[in-house]
Amino acid sequence: MLHQTMFMSEDKLRLSTNILGCKFLIKFPKDIEILLVAETLLAFLEGFFATSISELMAHTEAITINIIRTEEDYSLIYTYDELTTEYNITVNNFDITTENRGLIHDSILNLTIDILVRHFMSKDNMSHIENLFKKEEIQERLSLIVQHRNFTINLLGDTPRLFFNNWIDYLNPSEYISKRKIPISYNLDIKKVNKEFEYKDLDKVRHNEIETRSVIDMPLWEEAKWKGFGFLLHPREGLGIFIAYENSDAGITIFNKWINDFGEEDKLDLVKITIIRGVDERNPYWYRVHISANVDVYNPLQSNRFFTVLSRVHEMNANTPENMAKLIDLFNTMKKYKLYPAKLSHDGKEIEPFFDKGILKTTLIIKDAWEIGENDLDRVVIKKNDRPLIPIGNTNAPVLKIINKAEYEQNM
Repeated sequence: MLHQTMFMSEDKLRLSTNILGCKFLIKFPKDIEILLVAETLLAFLEGFFATSISELMAHTEAITINIIRTEEDYSLIYTYDELTTEYNITVNNFDITTENRGLIHDSILNLTIDILVRHFMSKDNMSHIENLFKKEEIQERLSLIVQHRNFTINLLGDTPRLFFNNWIDYLNPSEYISKRKIPISYNLDIKKVNKEFEYKDLDKVRHNEIETRSVIDMPLWEEAKWKGFGFLLHPREGLGIFIAYENSDAGITIFNKWINDFGEEDKLDLVKITIIRGVDERNPYWYRVHISANVDVYNPLQSNRFFTVLSRVHEMNANTPENMAKLIDLFNTMKKYKLYPAKLSHDGKEIEPFFDKGILKTTLIIKDAWEIGENDLDRVVIKKNDRPLIPIGNTNAPVLKIINKAEYEQNM
């Protein structure tokens, strides 16, 4: 078989799908009722988000849903683990009756809305949801999906053979020993099309053509309020760079999530820290810090794939070049640093780093604003009214295309 095939033979099973670039993984025990619950949930989520491809954007790469069977007679109860981005759901079954139809529908809908609010963004979530129910007739689609369990049981019987061992036990097949000494290997020749990216109408894009790459938990960053950036020289740990937050509790949670996902050493360089100098010729020592996922460490981006990268930008209004020069010199000497969260006092004069939350990194990108071109992901730091420092005589600085395009669009 060319592709990975799941025979549902393990004691712990999983189903997955891609919705608006966010990967959903549902884990559950090998249980017919829970399998039907898992299929219903995935179908419900896909149905809910099916027509939102030009309205919503995921800011979470992956969501895991763990389903646990309970003997209690209720429809669905869920909890969310902010650290692991996991939902834990306890449920018995989705046996729809006249009495519980509304309860089951509402419980799945509440879970879906929670996922929408926590992990997707739009210009106006409430208006989008209202439009789904008023104009997209989503209620009718979802009502049919909720009946999935009963449709299956009515068609296949109370004990359908849905797992691999059900068929093995039923058919009692003979065992045939493979004559191959070495497993067969298929070398698929996937041709890469090298051509200029061509705009494609978002309404015609499939969900599996979208990828989300993000190390930014949007609600957490909104709560934390990034207020400062700087460096220090620790007597034991060496060079340290800190991100100062107004709400240090939320800032620590951000780092706890990174440590949980990447470890105390970011070996794959998944968190990209970029410092952009010379963003304003009127204030030559100002710079901006850009934090994002490092898309270069993922699989090469294909020309026919849309992707979103969530990031955060903070501007530092330095009056002299000394601190930046010292940071560059220390990094070039030590070749590594630890990234820390820090608490910023209300008056902005005191900073308290949390040294027990440090993440070791070996990459720090420092570039000049004039070098940033149209296809550079760091272009998000360039504002339409910026006047970057450009070397004298350089009339073709890449950043000019960004600024000229922004001015053109503003005047249209």
